[in-house]
Amino acid sequence: MKAEIEAMPWLNGTRVLRAYRRAESTFPWNWHYHPEIELTLITRGSGTRLVGDHSGDYKSGDLVLLGPNLPHTWFSRKTGRTATANEAIVVQFLESAFPRALLDLPGFESIRTLLLRSAMGVRFSSKTAAQLEKRLRALIKADGFEAWLQLARILHDLSQADAETLVEPSYRNERAFKMGSRLGKIIEHIESHSDEEFSLGDAARFAKLTPSSFARFFRKTTGKTFVDFRNGCRIGKACQRLVESDQSILEIALASGFGNLANFNRQFRKSTGMTPRDYRKLRNPN
Repeated sequence: MKAEIEAMPWLNGTRVLRAYRRAESTFPWNWHYHPEIELTLITRGSGTRLVGDHSGDYKSGDLVLLGPNLPHTWFSRKTGRTATANEAIVVQFLESAFPRALLDLPGFESIRTLLLRSAMGVRFSSKTAAQLEKRLRALIKADGFEAWLQLARILHDLSQADAETLVEPSYRNERAFKMGSRLGKIIEHIESHSDEEFSLGDAARFAKLTPSSFARFFRKTTGKTFVDFRNGCRIGKACQRLVESDQSILEIALASGFGNLANFNRQFRKSTGMTPRDYRKLRNPN
């Protein structure tokens, strides 16, 4: 299932962001990507959200930040009774809106970290969404420097809020996600060995740290524990096999590093919100 690139006709030499309200009777399937960073708040409706290799349900209050070129779609399960049964506020902006020279300045570190995390897709709590909805609606009417300033303040507040990443690490590593060379080497090593018996101690030895020091370092820099990250790598590989191969689910479970089918099904449902069989059907609707 290949994502289509979405052209942005609103872009020109002087405009680097836009905010708009999207209201339709249904959000149709539209698996796509674009070079702009995107912040989407669902204000009405429900359905399924796909981001990279992530699948999950959405409803009103769903707030997600997506990095450049990250495939995604929100689609409704059924058509609403009115033309505005499904509504979202969407903000799209170029990376150049926040150049590296600016993000390196004191006070912008948290925004820089947030934008780096957006490469994996970041979902915020419904509480955070409710706090920001009024400001996001106001951003639709803003223009020029005022719009940029409002967006900067919104991103700053998001950088201080609790959030979860959506995309599994194995998928992220296939994208242009720039990390420090040390962390990048560690992640590549974990990914390459994730389908083996690979423990926290093994990763710590590779990083030349004690297990406790490595656990703290890894949690701080990735937002995930080692076990969650390793299992994410395994689930990511399993997702790829489910879409691209005709292997049985048991074969995929074993090849991805899970010792038995029951554990694989449990971990897969925990990560994606659905069974491997349902995931395969969803990703191959035809």
